[in-house]
Parts: sequence; structure tokens; C-alpha cells
Amino acid sequence: MANWYSGKIRDPLLAGPRVVIAGQEFQLASSDETIEHATPVLALVHPLLDEAVLRGDVEAQFDCEVWIVAAFLRPNYPGLDPDILREHAGLFDLHDAIYALANYRVDVTGSMAAKPELLN
Repeated sequence: MANWYSGKIRDPLLAGPRVVIAGQEFQLASSDETIEHATPVLALVHPLLDEAVLRGDVEAQFDCEVWIVAAFLRPNYPGLDPDILREHAGLFDLHDAIYALANYRVDVTGSMAAKPELLN
């Protein structure tokens, strides 16, 4: 796999689903603490994402999904900011990451209602 991110990596990685973004494998952090830190990003970005989807604005949707995915990557990859992710990721990579994160939270908690902010 291609390694386009060579920055700092947390050791050990926080638990979460593994995803491939632009050919490189990453582990999204999905702890309750990570969710707590990501909640402000989700609260800001989620309404913008909804609007972008309704308008069919793929570029705005991409930007929103970059911020969401970056919020769950940064705890394990502190040097991976939204600009770096935007440069390398594709829209389907981001969709897959969000889907994997939502499904991982469901698997861990046993209930979709446990973290509804990820599933809206």
C-alpha cells in the first residue's frame, strides 16, 4: 500500500475501525473520549453536510466529510490535519470511513441509539 502519511503515529493506537484512505491503512479512534472531543466538530459540520447533500454540492460534501474523518484520525495520527487529508482522500474513501466508524460504534455498543450523532 502507498504511504502518503509519514507523520507522527500514536503508540499504541486507540481502538477503532481500520480503513484504507488513498491506499494507506489507518485506524480511526472511536473511544468515548474521542467522541467527546469530536462532538464540537460534528455539531458544526453536520448541518453543513446535510445542506450540501440536499443541494447536490459534492465539493462542499467532500469538505465536510474531510473534517469529520480528520476528527477521528487525529487522536491516532496527530500530524494528519484536514488539509493533508483533503489532498489525498477521495469522496468514497471518506464515505467508507464514516460508514466504518458508525458500524464500529454499533458493534461495540450493541445499539445504534448509543451514539446517534454518528448515524444522522
